[in-house]
Amino acid sequence: MVPLSFPIPYDVLCAIIEHVEFETLKEVALVSRDLHHEASKRLWRTISIQTHNLEGPHNLWTHLRTAASIISREGRAQHLRDLRLGLEGSLGTREEAEAVIRELFSSLRLATNLSSIRLDVFRRTPCKLVLDSFGIYGVAPRLDHIILSEPMGLAIMKDHDFWRSRPTIKSLKWEHYGRGFHLSPKSPPLPLPFLETVQLGRVEHSSILQACPVTNLTVGIMENDDCGILLENIRSSTADLLHLRVRLCQTPDIFPSVIRHLPRLQSLAINHFTIDLDDAELLDVLTSLCDLVHLELSGDRDSRFSERFMACAHRFKSLQRVDVRQHIPEISHTYGRDDAGCWITYSSYHLTVL
Repeated sequence: MVPLSFPIPYDVLCAIIEHVEFETLKEVALVSRDLHHEASKRLWRTISIQTHNLEGPHNLWTHLRTAASIISREGRAQHLRDLRLGLEGSLGTREEAEAVIRELFSSLRLATNLSSIRLDVFRRTPCKLVLDSFGIYGVAPRLDHIILSEPMGLAIMKDHDFWRSRPTIKSLKWEHYGRGFHLSPKSPPLPLPFLETVQLGRVEHSSILQACPVTNLTVGIMENDDCGILLENIRSSTADLLHLRVRLCQTPDIFPSVIRHLPRLQSLAINHFTIDLDDAELLDVLTSLCDLVHLELSGDRDSRFSERFMACAHRFKSLQRVDVRQHIPEISHTYGRDDAGCWITYSSYHLTVL
């Protein structure tokens, strides 16, 4: 590490500040007093307000009120682009919780350039109060990226007023893995005309794709009988799906029943563990994807699968990179094309578990 000389050049200072995320707002307040006015503008693009290390309602109130005070001073709210709010622990009675959450959101209404929000809220009452505060103060009307905890997602998914007031959302992440909550045709958010990227825990929540131009989809768990639901909702989107990732796939039907019907896919990642599907059938489905550029497969297939796959690689006209990983024993192969279009092995390793 090269030690920095002091005083640090102004342009270097700005570059450092722009990529720093401060967890403790009190420390930020102390630092900012010693910074140049222009550098301070960059400091406030991202704010993370977390309460997971605090005990007792009083400490939580103090922390949130300090955050509200800091955000609302010196025009800082106008520079805020990315907010990460984590509420854990008790905020006291409903009236006490409502007072402190309203105070925080009252300061956030000045953040007219806020475009990205992460809401890690885990108790029912704070979830409801946070959602109500969005409506009361009109926070983040230009929102384009939102990440939701499971409880916060349950509260917000059926609130059409929230989505109606923020039609610019482009990316949504809600990894809810629990059963018993279904996004029926009446319950998903209103069609979002700019929604392109969606990450969901379960296929049963994929009706959020309906009438939205989603091109990038990640699903946490894919089980038996999910294929029909997933394909139906993908087809109800207003755009061709270009990127699909399934983190835990427990059904071989995804290849003939879903993937075969997505001819415009450019990237496909399937973490399939043990799937009883013949190599020939699998390869037949994959070679039907004429626009596929990147393929990632991982699981417990035969250790020679990657060799058999690459033996027919000439059938993939657009494919540029292939990652094949086997879990037990752990074997990984990465293949790619060189400048002449020939396949070469970029990396390969075999880890033996003792």
